[in-house]
Amino acid sequence: MDFSVSKVFHPVGQGLFSSATLRVDGEDTSKDYVWVYDCGNHWAQPLVMREVDRFASAHTAIDMLVISHFDADHISGVSRLIGKSPTRRIMLPYMDLAQRLILAFDQGLTGAEEIAGFYLNPAAYLAEQAGDPSIEFLFVPPSSPDGPPTVPGEDVAPTPDGFLPYGDMHRDAETKSGILRETVEYSEPIPEAFGPEINAMRHSQIGTSGYLPKIAMLRQRGRIVVERLWEFIPYNDPLPKPRNLRLFSKEVERSRDRLLTATSDKDREERIQQLKQLYDKHLSGRRTSDKRNRGSLFLFEGPLHVIKVHACALLWPATFPGHPRPVTAILQHCLAPICTTRTARSFMMTGDGFLKKSSELDNLKRYFGPARMADILALQVMHHGSRYNWHKGIANDISPSFSIFSADPSRQRPGHPSPVVLADFKRFNPMIADQHDGILVCASYLR
Repeated sequence: MDFSVSKVFHPVGQGLFSSATLRVDGEDTSKDYVWVYDCGNHWAQPLVMREVDRFASAHTAIDMLVISHFDADHISGVSRLIGKSPTRRIMLPYMDLAQRLILAFDQGLTGAEEIAGFYLNPAAYLAEQAGDPSIEFLFVPPSSPDGPPTVPGEDVAPTPDGFLPYGDMHRDAETKSGILRETVEYSEPIPEAFGPEINAMRHSQIGTSGYLPKIAMLRQRGRIVVERLWEFIPYNDPLPKPRNLRLFSKEVERSRDRLLTATSDKDREERIQQLKQLYDKHLSGRRTSDKRNRGSLFLFEGPLHVIKVHACALLWPATFPGHPRPVTAILQHCLAPICTTRTARSFMMTGDGFLKKSSELDNLKRYFGPARMADILALQVMHHGSRYNWHKGIANDISPSFSIFSADPSRQRPGHPSPVVLADFKRFNPMIADQHDGILVCASYLR
């Protein structure tokens, strides 16, 4: 079964919005598998709104939305996106309530803002924004590089009989499958370390609807496989815990049920304000805000079996109408694609992940395994090309066919991408998706 993947890095400037489509040759477009990785911009929200609308005009639904982490420049467009495009699953990194509140307070939130609901319970908040209680929320536990990686092509773990992925409160719920058959390696049971937090979120009502969110957890080292063609493997780089966290965490734990199941906004906001005061006293300052991007969900996306590939990448100007289609882009607009003769076939999304030290890259390599790490067709370069998420020589270590930066080079601050990072990736086809031009990577897979 031959198929193709078209991956778009949308022109949103200083942020990230990437969408992709898997299409089986000879099948109708209604059978496409569509996924999105992040959707946001920190300073220029109209750019995100424009791209979300272009995307929604071309796709009737999203099979999976992946949120790498909870900074505004990666999630500011998510509510509009899922409001316009029905979404089956949202994958996001697991972190406990104390860590989520620290991220919110680091970004200047007080608890009175609407978006504060996202940090209290991202599942209930996003289900309410979408107006759809049937969305599956799949949390990825913190990853450990210890243990052997799965081998590419290895069969996924079967789902045990009688398994309830969303807990007892959704005993009769069935997992919603798209047109293409999908296998998810759910965690069964939920690990004890995450159980109280997951259960509290599961019992937090979606707005005033009376519905509860459908929350599941991926098993450690778990994968999602589509039609035995394509695999998704997330790597949740754990967020470092700041000093003086113990006192704050204990107070959050005492307040967890009150925060997640509060009957009034006033009651919830009062408790958040008390926690904010505790945060200001013990945790505020650069020592935490500098670390908040450390917790980021890497995502490996690639073919399950060894097959031939033909691939190219090209700029997609924002001034062109409609959503990018490979044939339209190349033929109608006379764009010149950059083709590669390498046999690499896979994609690596990094969000704002840290690979500042060689040991951090070594952990990533051990987790995914050498075969996958040697197979990177397109790498989304970490944190818009920040020098603080990179170390010298990493480009050669990964050796992608294409190196994609999502950034606004015209902004003097924060100055992304850094010239030294661009120079490191010079031999690996660096391309910038800025506010003017997106990037389209097309790959055809032949079995």
